Amino acid sequence: MIELTLPAGSLQAALHAFAGGADAVYLGMQQYSARKGAINFSFEELAKLKQEAVRQDKRVYVTVNTLLDDRELDQAVPLLRQLELLRPDGIIVQDLGIASLLRREFPSLPIHSSTQGAVHTAEGVRMMQDLGFSRIVLSRELTFDAIARIRKECPDANLKVFIHGAMCYGFSGLCMASHKITGRSANRGECAQICRTWFSLEGETGQEKEHGFFFSMTDLAAADDVLRLRDIGIDSLKVEGRMKSPAYVRFAARYYRMILDGSTDLEALHIAREELDTQFSRTSEGGWMFSYGKER
Repeated sequence: MIELTLPAGSLQAALHAFAGGADAVYLGMQQYSARKGAINFSFEELAKLKQEAVRQDKRVYVTVNTLLDDRELDQAVPLLRQLELLRPDGIIVQDLGIASLLRREFPSLPIHSSTQGAVHTAEGVRMMQDLGFSRIVLSRELTFDAIARIRKECPDANLKVFIHGAMCYGFSGLCMASHKITGRSANRGECAQICRTWFSLEGETGQEKEHGFFFSMTDLAAADDVLRLRDIGIDSLKVEGRMKSPAYVRFAARYYRMILDGSTDLEALHIAREELDTQFSRTSEGGWMFSYGKER
């Protein structure tokens, strides 16, 4: 059974995800989360959620996915020690220093690579496995054919793929525009979303020629194409949106749960998609996987 993983920017969002049919949620703590603007979790809230997840046979993944400097590595140890007590089902990591620390000091905690690891080849997957990662979240810039090739070449790898939500202008979220323009680094959880800003394009004479949202990516919505990912053996599907509302999370979980469960009620599926779009509506298509990639 393929896993459906939903974002949880808060305890309420996590509970809504489970109610909507999610198999798992991913969340951030108050520190070292790439979504500082989310409500995020206290240790007590995570303990409550973990208890509920066990009761419902669900899974909980915790993000420690910002880049840290050398001084912060030592400061991260108390957080990791707390997480070890609760035994989440995986720690999602971008920073290889954190991965090394986890592998050496907290071997009981499974390490999952963040999409910000920019893994986009079979060689990259095997390298991450050698570094101790038990699950690899693939880059969002991959086409379906590229994902299928990686799946075939790495049959023993546990692979996760994003299927719905906002897309980043930078490769795998590794954008430096926010840091350069505002001093807020996306790799420190403080992205100012420069790509969503209105820009003016000027000609050589300095006269304004054109204006618009030139860097704003179309959102991803894989819809029933997720069944193709299931059929090639992808292990987990991931929806973006830790900054979005609990209602969005619930409706996203329900919509994709219906598709994965094989619902043939076209009217019910249409209503479920409309409810999801009502919560957060921005132009969407199949992304690099199924729309504007060079391969299909």
